Amino acid sequence: MKHNKWLVVGFLALLLVLSGCGESPVELAPIAGKWVHYSQQNQDWIYEFSNDTEVSFAIDGQGAEWSITEIRMSGSIIEIDIDQILGRGASQNSTISVEMRSENQIFVSSGLHPEMLFERF
Repeated sequence: MKHNKWLVVGFLALLLVLSGCGESPVELAPIAGKWVHYSQQNQDWIYEFSNDTEVSFAIDGQGAEWSITEIRMSGSIIEIDIDQILGRGASQNSTISVEMRSENQIFVSSGLHPEMLFERF
């Protein structure tokens, strides 16, 4: 019975370790987490960079999640290509551009909106 207890404890520990593998952002570590922009229309615009494979965006809780296809870094600017076209007309693209301003502020632009200041949520 003691061996079964340790087997279960070991199995649970292994599950905890494996569940955390591959989920933490590596390339996007400087901007990992949630970022919010409070618009003049009293809306909360939120980007979430939780790992290097997905990014989510929401306005007042209504949003989308996209797969990341490529990440390019140049100094304080990170360009994130996603698997969906953003925007309409000539301005459509599939790149989210993030410029680090400080540990708690970033400028973000995409086909959805021009450059806007976001703060750590």
